[in-house]
Amino acid sequence: MDLCTVTNQRYFTNAINLIKSYQVNFCDEKVFLYYFDLDDKTLDRARELESDKLEVREVPRSCAHAYEPTVFYYKTFAIKDSLPSSRGIVYSDATNVFVKKDNIRESLVDGAMFLPYNDERLLNKYWTTDRCFEKMSAGSARNMMQYWAGFQAYEKSEKNIKFTEDMHNYMLDPEIALPNTSV
Repeated sequence: MDLCTVTNQRYFTNAINLIKSYQVNFCDEKVFLYYFDLDDKTLDRARELESDKLEVREVPRSCAHAYEPTVFYYKTFAIKDSLPSSRGIVYSDATNVFVKKDNIRESLVDGAMFLPYNDERLLNKYWTTDRCFEKMSAGSARNMMQYWAGFQAYEKSEKNIKFTEDMHNYMLDPEIALPNTSV
């Protein structure tokens, strides 16, 4: 599966470490490096990395909160954008690293991987507004655990492409995406 990650100026070195760890453990896979808010010097460094195995793509400022680090719109854009260009993707936050090779496909359930938290403080109801539940018609998810947005995997399928497009489209709506996680 290909790797997809996003970085800004603060996490650029982490993103490079993540990419190198992926390349060591998953040699023949492609990497999609998305970015926002990089200074010109760092952007030049990122573009120097481009090859047939690594694509550098900018996250567009599609909404007012696109570049807000604690809103996570950029994750949904990167996942939605990279999946159609891949056989399957692993999305990983730039602060993660791979320490060994693993057959991630074996861990997929119905073509995807979501890792739920196991902490009562991370129930959706504590982190999601009533308006968001209402707009998404997802009131039944109020007492469910959140999934870790920092590591997800998707096989390329019509179902997953539709799911990632829907996820991205929801995140364009400030009544769903906001407030940020510090509120």
